[in-house]
Amino acid sequence: MPTKGYVRDNISDVSSNSDAIYFNPPATPKSMHYSESDPVSSVAVPGKNQDRLGWFHAKIRVENTIHWANNFGIQAAMLVYFLCCLAAVIILPHFGKKVSVGLLAGSSVTIVSASAVIYTYMHLPSWKKHPNPLIFYRSLCDLGFVFVLLFTELYKCSDGECTWRSSKALTDNGTIRVLTEEGCDAAAAFTQFFLLGSECWFAVMSYDMYTSVRSPFTDFKSNVRRYHIFVWGFALFTSILLVALGQSGPSEFNYCWTKPRHQQDTSASQDSSGAPTSKLWAINTTSWAFFYIWIILFWIVAICVIFFAWKRLKAGLAETLRLRLRVLSSVTVYVIAIIIYWAITFGVYVPYLVLNLVNYPDNYTSLMQAMMFFITCKGYFDFIVWFQINELSFGEGLLVSNAPDIKKGVPVDVDLSPQVNLALRCEVLYYTTTGIIQAAKEIITLDPAANENELHLLPQGQTALDDSTKENTTIFTDYCPHVFHSIRHHFGVSTEAYVQSLSKTTKERLSEGASGAFMFFSQDQQLIVKSMSPGEAQFLKSIAPEYASYLLSHPESLLTRFYGCHSVKLYGSTFYFVVMENLFCDQTRTIHRRYDIKGSWVNRSAKQPTKGKSVTCRHCNGKFIFGVVDEDSNSCPLRVGGSHEPNVILKDNDLTQKVRLNTQEAEELYTHICKDASFLASRGIMDYSLLMGVHNVEYRVTDDMELELDQDESKSLVLNANITAAKMKARDGSVAKVRDQSYLDDQVLSEGLPHLFNGGTRRANTVVGPACYYFGIIDILQLWNFDKKLERGFKVHVLRKDPEGLSAVPPTRYKDRFCIKMAEILGIGVHDEDSFPMDIGASMDESNNGLHKRSNIV
Repeated sequence: MPTKGYVRDNISDVSSNSDAIYFNPPATPKSMHYSESDPVSSVAVPGKNQDRLGWFHAKIRVENTIHWANNFGIQAAMLVYFLCCLAAVIILPHFGKKVSVGLLAGSSVTIVSASAVIYTYMHLPSWKKHPNPLIFYRSLCDLGFVFVLLFTELYKCSDGECTWRSSKALTDNGTIRVLTEEGCDAAAAFTQFFLLGSECWFAVMSYDMYTSVRSPFTDFKSNVRRYHIFVWGFALFTSILLVALGQSGPSEFNYCWTKPRHQQDTSASQDSSGAPTSKLWAINTTSWAFFYIWIILFWIVAICVIFFAWKRLKAGLAETLRLRLRVLSSVTVYVIAIIIYWAITFGVYVPYLVLNLVNYPDNYTSLMQAMMFFITCKGYFDFIVWFQINELSFGEGLLVSNAPDIKKGVPVDVDLSPQVNLALRCEVLYYTTTGIIQAAKEIITLDPAANENELHLLPQGQTALDDSTKENTTIFTDYCPHVFHSIRHHFGVSTEAYVQSLSKTTKERLSEGASGAFMFFSQDQQLIVKSMSPGEAQFLKSIAPEYASYLLSHPESLLTRFYGCHSVKLYGSTFYFVVMENLFCDQTRTIHRRYDIKGSWVNRSAKQPTKGKSVTCRHCNGKFIFGVVDEDSNSCPLRVGGSHEPNVILKDNDLTQKVRLNTQEAEELYTHICKDASFLASRGIMDYSLLMGVHNVEYRVTDDMELELDQDESKSLVLNANITAAKMKARDGSVAKVRDQSYLDDQVLSEGLPHLFNGGTRRANTVVGPACYYFGIIDILQLWNFDKKLERGFKVHVLRKDPEGLSAVPPTRYKDRFCIKMAEILGIGVHDEDSFPMDIGASMDESNNGLHKRSNIV
């Protein structure tokens, strides 16, 4: 299968391969996290290997066993502590202790519970797996809630108001006297913020389960950012609104929150015999509007999501059933635990109202304190769920996660994706590869006028399709089959080779780009299957004939070669995929640097990987854990006293060297790029980029080479800050050019000054530089639509970003700026091939007077 894109080999003139020492081995061992599998053998041949675990079973690298008694010892110890605190709440008030024992005891339970959650989350990387972060943030809210109550309670105690009085009115007067009305309003706002925020995280977890079931390719990191906006924004809004409406003050539970509507004076709270009247139906509308109604709504949503998820996931491939059950069981336990907590709390709240303890807390002291205890011990139920869905192991006296070889303090590479997503991705992967292979085989017999080919795929284990099994099939659709077959045929990709390439897959992952698309590679790395949005799929189908015509008439085009467009309908959702050729499919060379160039400069710098992620060093090609402080594991053998540098995708602002091509090749490449950009602009496409891979090579300077200096350049060989050059001439007559890349600030030696000091001159044993470039234009399905216009308006007018440097610009202007950037990178207009590559990054500070002004993009 031919290599995609434009490839420039700078070492083609080297006399022998032995003269070039590659930085790294041609191929690196496959990661243990990836596996290879054959979907054809598991489906096409009935009865074959029926006892196999399934072609994708090894891809699920998570614990898929349901554990109902995880961390039993920790759970039992915390339960004993919880019961002891509850007993103290019931017993101590009978000894005349009027301090708020319930608040203190319940707060201590939450502090211990939340601290355990926070500690394990921060110190055990494997416990950061989704959806654990949602429980973690809920614990933070619970901790903030009890800290507010403790602070106000202890502050009142410092002024002699630590005990509650015989009536609600007297207690409230004491609270206002100590805290002042402004202080009580502030405490009420914080209480509302943390209390509602905690329950919002509970609601978010239910919604997150829903989105995971609906789409296994959801970018959960982007979702978490949206969750933060919703939770903190909604909690803050209600907090401000509570104070602004004048509804904050001493609450019915004797802490600052919402004013009780049924608070009355003593005479109105008694019947004719002097007994307290029941306030069960005297609803505190403020508390209900700001809190209770939301809890009930969140309950309903959570229960509906659980039923929805069970219904959706009870069917499917058997290989993921155990994992799906485990995930659903964990979420169900969490929902049930929270419902039980609030059921108990409301169970105490009802007699609290019936006995009118709001106004007469002296009547039933134990019940009053129990009410306070259950309000403040809410963090304990997070603790129960947290240690039920996660498991600890103890090794050599150190607390570690489920990996015995992990060193203390050394982060590990953990897949933090939602586990339910892992299961669903495997199923989509199975049906996608099976459908693509089957559709490719049927292209010969397909009606030439057919624009779609719909297939019914059987679940694994079924071999016949009839009326009874048709309802259980998965619908796979092949779009524009003849168009994409013509592209494959034109570029020499036969149906047999295409099927064979996709028979095994590897490296399933979310892409590193902003889209967060799911992709996987064929085993031979020749093909990539990538998910795309419905809008992108519709657009690709609409331009498929024009796109194919352009590629066939421009074989040197750098545009991404699409070989198929498909969809899979699974669990009521439709997932779209595109098959494309892999630009970096050459397994004989290691790509040391990868660049994604758009021509823009706002937010166009590479982002560092997440701490604890396993990445590859761009210098030595070795695997290392990013963020590790350990010198032994983080030391790069090719850097002087330096650590590994992650081989992430670099962007415009990271490109500091021009591409080293001769003038003719650079101009030819520039012409191809401009033609492609014009084609894309004419279809309203923008936001594409040039993907460039750089393979570096290390030339060995051997003893049989003679250093000959050009007479006009010898005087500036060492100390000249300008361009210097030298030639190495081998005995066989071959010549390789070497460029001195140093810039020194020393003054140039005068022409007549002899070389008085030669003892410090040494010949380098190796010379390093780019040997081969890979080029391709990617992300060519983005239209200049309303979303992009809205993005531009938001960044320009709200974030105050430079309008000329944004990626979101109209297609024609995007094309012009893109071509200007390509000309600068390729050095178009510079005809001296011996000239030193200009340092693009050195002039970045002056870019406002250079490229920016030339673009004239507003």
